[in-house]
Amino acid sequence: MPGQYHRYPRRIFRSSSSSSSSSSSSSSSSSSSSSSSSISSSSSSSSSSSSSSSSSSSSSSSSSSSSSSSSSSSSSAAAAAAAAVVVVEVVVVVVVVVVVVVVVVVVVVVVVVVVVEVEVVVVVVVVVVVVVVVVVIVVVVVVVVVVVVVVVVVVVVVVVVVVVVVVVVVAVVVVVVVVVVVVVVVVVVVVVVVVVVVVVVVVVVVVVVVVVVVVVVVEVVYKVFKLLM
Repeated sequence: MPGQYHRYPRRIFRSSSSSSSSSSSSSSSSSSSSSSSSISSSSSSSSSSSSSSSSSSSSSSSSSSSSSSSSSSSSSAAAAAAAAVVVVEVVVVVVVVVVVVVVVVVVVVVVVVVVVEVEVVVVVVVVVVVVVVVVVIVVVVVVVVVVVVVVVVVVVVVVVVVVVVVVVVVAVVVVVVVVVVVVVVVVVVVVVVVVVVVVVVVVVVVVVVVVVVVVVVVEVVYKVFKLLM
């Protein structure tokens, strides 16, 4: 009986220690399960934040490309406006040249008729020659200017198309290049128009002087021949 009394508490002690170890292993497994679930939830939250940042990056890139295309269309409108200004300047210059030529012809006719006292037939011939020369010069100038304007407009349109294609890659640089090209083209066209107008005025003055000299020489020769006869 004393031996049985000592064995029984040992069994109780062993069973209580095994139950406490199983409860501690159960609590450690539950804590590892909760830590794994917290890791899983943190990884899912980081993946959702990564997807939201990628979507915001794609939306910012799409807004950047739309702003680039709007700036390229504004540069094409500026090129068209510059071409229209050049055409208006050319028309004004041609009108001024025609008015100057008409005034010069009228003055020359009056001088020839009143001062030199040339016959009417000679004056009519001279006036017809001068008018024909002036008309030819004005037509040539208008054709040259129209061809230059058409070429400039075609070049500007080609440049704008190329810019619209390239603008997705380099938006700001392309806009600056287009503005510089349009300014250079307008400056070149204005310089060409001014040079053409100066050349036309010089040619008209030279033609008028030559015609007056020819008329005077013809009249003098005619009078000398008449006296000799």
